[in-house]
Amino acid sequence: MLQPSFIRSLRIASVEGDAEFLFATPDQFVDGAAAINVICGENAVGKSYIIRALEGLSSDENRRRLYQSGYEVKFTLGDVLPKVNNIEPWRYLSFSGQMFFDKQGDYSLSKDPKRLVAINFWFELVSSYFKNVKAKAIAKSEWLNDFKFRKALFEQIDADKSIGLMTFFESKFLEQFEQLFDCELGLRKRVRKVHTLEITMDTDFGFFPFQNWSQGQKTVFNFLQTIHYAGCNVFLIDEIENNLHPNRLAGHGIGVSPVSPLRVAEKIQEFASIASISKYFSNHKR
Repeated sequence: MLQPSFIRSLRIASVEGDAEFLFATPDQFVDGAAAINVICGENAVGKSYIIRALEGLSSDENRRRLYQSGYEVKFTLGDVLPKVNNIEPWRYLSFSGQMFFDKQGDYSLSKDPKRLVAINFWFELVSSYFKNVKAKAIAKSEWLNDFKFRKALFEQIDADKSIGLMTFFESKFLEQFEQLFDCELGLRKRVRKVHTLEITMDTDFGFFPFQNWSQGQKTVFNFLQTIHYAGCNVFLIDEIENNLHPNRLAGHGIGVSPVSPLRVAEKIQEFASIASISKYFSNHKR
C-alpha cells in the first residue's frame, strides 16, 4: 500500500516579505500517530487565509493557481498531492445523524464530498445491521442507485425502539464518541410523515434522539464521522471552537484537552490536521 502524502510546509511571498509555516506530519513520529497543527491568533490576522490556501490543493489546477499567486507548498512525498478535506462540521448536520428514506434520488451521482461522508457512513451502518442481525448482504450499488431498494430495506429494520449500535456495528468512530460524552449510542426507526432512521444517545441525564442533541454534540459527531469516512489523510478545520465549549478544546494550560475531538481523532494512524483557533485559547495551544 502506498504511503500517504502530507503537507510539509507553506511559504507565502508578498511585498512585505515571505512567511513560512512548517507543519508536523505523522512520519515524524515513531508510531505514525496523528499530527495536530493549531494556528492560533486574533481575528483578521490570516488564520482562515492559510486554511483556504491549503484547501486549494485539491487538484493540480488549483495548485498551479496557488504558485502563480505567490504560494509554495511542499509535501512529504515530493509532487504527490495529499488528499485534503476542509471539515465544515455545521454542514449536513441532520444527514450525519439521520437517514431519510422518503428522499428519492441516485446517491451515486452526488459529487459533494461532505455529503458522501454521511452516505458512506449510513451504508456501512445499514449493511452491518443486515449482515449481523438479518444474515443478509446488501449491495452498495443498489443502495446508492435505487430509492425503492433503500425504502424496502427500511421496512425490514426492526428498530421501533432504540437498539444499541455497538451490538451489530463495530466502529471506532462511534466508540470514540461514546467515550467522549459518556453515553450509549443507539438506532431508532421513525415512521411518521418522513420515514427516518436516527442515531440516539442514552446518558445519565436522559434519552435523546439526534434531533434533540446539542449543537456541540452534533458538531463533534459530524467532525469524527468526517475523519473516518472522508477517505482523506489531511483535514483542515477553520475556527474549530465554533459550537464547542472551551473545555472541549483546551486543558488547563497543558495543551489540547484529552476530551477534545482533536485529541480523540489523534489516535487514528496516518492522519494530520491543521486547525485555526481564536486567541482566546492561546494559553492552551499545542
